Amino acid sequence: MEEPTLPLQSSDASKVSLINLPIEIKLMIIDILAKQYDGWFYSRETYGDLKGIAQSSRVFYQLCFRPRAFYATISLDPSLIKLFKLGGLLEHHDGDIRSLQLNHVPLSYADENISDGHENSISWLRTGIQALPLFSTIRILYIAYGVPNVLERNVFFATLRVLAPLQALTVLRFHVTVHYNRLYQTYQDIYSNISSTNQQFLGEEIHPDEVEAYMAEHLPNFTFPKLESLRISLAGAGQYELDLPTPPSRTRKILPQTSYGNTKNKDPRNKMDRY
Repeated sequence: MEEPTLPLQSSDASKVSLINLPIEIKLMIIDILAKQYDGWFYSRETYGDLKGIAQSSRVFYQLCFRPRAFYATISLDPSLIKLFKLGGLLEHHDGDIRSLQLNHVPLSYADENISDGHENSISWLRTGIQALPLFSTIRILYIAYGVPNVLERNVFFATLRVLAPLQALTVLRFHVTVHYNRLYQTYQDIYSNISSTNQQFLGEEIHPDEVEAYMAEHLPNFTFPKLESLRISLAGAGQYELDLPTPPSRTRKILPQTSYGNTKNKDPRNKMDRY
């Protein structure tokens, strides 16, 4: 005679029972999982448990956000920006993020047939940069983007203006790829064909001999009082004009050296070492 077996619970049924737990039990479960952080990152099993619980309900998603985000580098994209804006699901959780990455993937600026005249690419970059003040308490920020060579100075200073409120920053990383093409486009060629919103973001062209005057006028007291490490990396890409020398890759480091700048004895599992 075969032993009777219990009917299998559907995943929906188990999810409902989890949702109906008292809030004290929910917090206890999350607290136990959060304490399994080992100083570098969660184990794959722990992270999977947190992710699974977070997906079970809106309440659990919010409760799990802090332990999931506090030790991670959050990659900022348009869908995530909406969650942190006023009325978004995570509007009160911006302070839970310590490390943020904005990785702008541009169009190929070497392509001579860019149909939108850079409009979409500049809009994507502007949206990401202008969302950074939502995270006023972040400590570590990585920004990587690509721009046409004629926009290099304007985009960089537009970014600096937005970063001014981020006074808690301790580590700041820039990686800028400057794209050259054979169209001999001037700043005005691009500027005159983009939307007024993007024109306002870029501003009037900043010439090389105007940089110091621009800083004095627009960023006179620009400081990050807690900054310990700053790195700015510049690289050239694309089809260079034949009458111009190939610009070398340049890197600027302004330290005192910190644990983030020192690459010795670093655990390869640390996601924040990828730059």
